[in-house]
Amino acid sequence: MGIEYSIVLEDKEKIDLVIEEIFSVLKSNEMYKDVIMDQKVIVFPYDDFNWDRWCTIENCKDEIYICTNGNRRVQEIELIEEVCKVIVNLSLQYELEEM
Repeated sequence: MGIEYSIVLEDKEKIDLVIEEIFSVLKSNEMYKDVIMDQKVIVFPYDDFNWDRWCTIENCKDEIYICTNGNRRVQEIELIEEVCKVIVNLSLQYELEEM
């Protein structure tokens, strides 16, 4: 079970900047300190290396695409809230859609 989200920015040219800022903010947060950037994709690894990753955030077709795996609903909600805060702090307009 997992959930996919799409965030459409009003200013599509700033998507890469937003993703870099999201990574920076998450990396400084104790809850997400293990997050890594892999070829412009933000990756949240599982504590267990056999499970690969539980979430990715990337630029996909001029949208910020967030894909979660597994059953981490509370963490997913907190993560989405954190991502949206970053966008608001950058004074950008956006639409969030759960797919």
